[in-house]
Amino acid sequence: MVNARKENTSSIDIELGTIEDESKSLKNLLDQWENISKEVLISMSNQNSLISERENPKSILALGAMEAHIRMALQALKASEESK
Repeated sequence: MVNARKENTSSIDIELGTIEDESKSLKNLLDQWENISKEVLISMSNQNSLISERENPKSILALGAMEAHIRMALQALKASEESK
C-alpha cells in the first residue's frame, strides 16, 4: 500500500512538472508573439503612406482588419496577464 501511494505521488509530481514546463513554453511563445506583433504594427504604421499608394482597396481593407485584430489580441493578452 505504501508503494502504491509513492507511485501515485511521483506520477502527480511528473504531471505537475509537465504542466509547469508546458506553461513556461506557452508563456515564452506568447512573449515572442507579443513582440513580433508589436513590430508588425510599428512597421505597418511607418509604411501607411506607401501601403495606401501601392495597394488596391481590398488589400488596404484587409490590412486594416488585420491591424485591428492584432491590436485586439494584444489587449486580450494584456487583460489575461492582469487577471493572474
